[in-house]
Amino acid sequence: MGRRRSTSMKHASRRGNRYLTPEGMLERPRPDLDPDPRPKSPSMAVHFTDCNSHVPPSPLTSSSGTPLRVLITAGPTWEPVDEVRFLGNRSSGRLGAQMAMAACQRGLPTTLLRGPATAEPAPDPLLTEQRFQTASELDAALHLAWPDHDILIMAAAVADHRPIRDPEAPRKIRRSEAGFTIRTEPVPDLLKGLADVPHRGTRIGFALEPAGELARNAREKLQRKRLDAIVANPLETMDAEVIDGMLIDADGREQSPGDGPVEKAAFAAWLIERIIDLHGRRRSLLND
Repeated sequence: MGRRRSTSMKHASRRGNRYLTPEGMLERPRPDLDPDPRPKSPSMAVHFTDCNSHVPPSPLTSSSGTPLRVLITAGPTWEPVDEVRFLGNRSSGRLGAQMAMAACQRGLPTTLLRGPATAEPAPDPLLTEQRFQTASELDAALHLAWPDHDILIMAAAVADHRPIRDPEAPRKIRRSEAGFTIRTEPVPDLLKGLADVPHRGTRIGFALEPAGELARNAREKLQRKRLDAIVANPLETMDAEVIDGMLIDADGREQSPGDGPVEKAAFAAWLIERIIDLHGRRRSLLND
């Protein structure tokens, strides 16, 4: 046994490894001065491995070491009543576009699923765009894209109901003094549906609510949709240049960029940083 250890240590010395001497000092072997540069006490030998193999991945990379990929949805869905009219939510998509630009500025490849009549982000080589119009189109795009991404930020304003269209109805409903009735059906909860897709990524939702009900309703959505965090956005800031929102995570922690409203571009950049940090903390817990 002693001879095997001696041979192994000799080979290690030739590779330039360091050893801990009985006196506690580190020394590098000098083959030119000592033809047999083995430590005087083989039992004290320490093999120094590559430290980089034990360094945890950067918060900006996935568990495989590749850059984090961010998937963002923005804008409304338009659910057709006929080929001319639609039901939809009010949404400019401005915040979603600004979050996409902020993610790209952090060096993260980003996919933006963008609804109709929405703000267009500045071009960026890290940005990929795909357009949608209806909730069904967005749902299909999400299920196709989500498995290849690490973070999902669901900022789209998806309609809660869509018309039930009669296949026998005219392509364009004509004006009538009597009016007409639109029958609707609920739109499936797209974000909640993604909770059933096997994925260890981070899912962020949005809650647009009146200020007096904001925190309570946002927390309820956070739990019901099984999210990792939710952005609570006051209804009063709709269509405004500023936003007075906050981020609530699954542990109940509330964070905001400051006291009072901030410009949407600044809020978007702040939000991306908080979400990156949240994703890193979740990944550390999952890997423990």
